[in-house]
Amino acid sequence: MATAPSMGKLIYHITSIDNLPSILKFGLLSRKCILQNHDIHFTDIADPEILSKRERYKEALSQYVLFHFFAKNPFDGAVCEKYGSENMAIIAVWRSICEHNNYQIIPSHPLDSDAPDLYSYGEGFKKVRWNILDDREHRDYKNAEIRKASGSRPVRYPSGAPHGSGPGSG
Repeated sequence: MATAPSMGKLIYHITSIDNLPSILKFGLLSRKCILQNHDIHFTDIADPEILSKRERYKEALSQYVLFHFFAKNPFDGAVCEKYGSENMAIIAVWRSICEHNNYQIIPSHPLDSDAPDLYSYGEGFKKVRWNILDDREHRDYKNAEIRKASGSRPVRYPSGAPHGSGPGSG
């Protein structure tokens, strides 16, 4: 049986496998940073509806790298279906690194609110509706109603912050 998202030890970021060379060279950068640097190759897999809405928030989320609390979430499923799972890579970061570096958490899906609240890691972690995320039925990316109601729970990762790759790094 898979680990429930509430009990997980990692957070996840999905990207096109074509982005791996630039990630290895420059690090995991925010969308804003990538778009400002024309020397960085970038294959975009983001949902245009979510991107459009993110930019209208009090604080544009394009300046952060977004993660999810579990892999194979609704967004991952939709992206893999559209572009092929063989063309995707999932990058994982230890939650302990996120907590240590005080990543911020949006405890609801970006489309659930016109201006989602951003919280410190500790406070935001307590506000996530873990009962919904832990319910495997709600992880079915083909169920649009559920996807909109509880979908992915992004964490934001400021560009320029320390990058971690395992316990004790960062």
